[in-house]
Amino acid sequence: MLLPEVKELFEFNFPGLVVHALDREDERLVESREACRAYALKWRGVTTDELQPHVKEGEVTLCRRVSESGQQEARRVEDNFT
Repeated sequence: MLLPEVKELFEFNFPGLVVHALDREDERLVESREACRAYALKWRGVTTDELQPHVKEGEVTLCRRVSESGQQEARRVEDNFT
């Protein structure tokens, strides 16, 4: 499994850093994720809609905009070197 190797790599490259590598279905990770969501809802002013991935018809996601922007920048750089 790759996760133990990633944990070992981080601990080797960042001495003193404690890494907890959990499988996405590990109960401790599920509990942590739910605690983070509860905190965001209660104390950070985040709404439930903001926690769930959703896109309305015609809406462009931030991820998509950044991706397209990066592609445009890469083409611009490439054009400058050709």
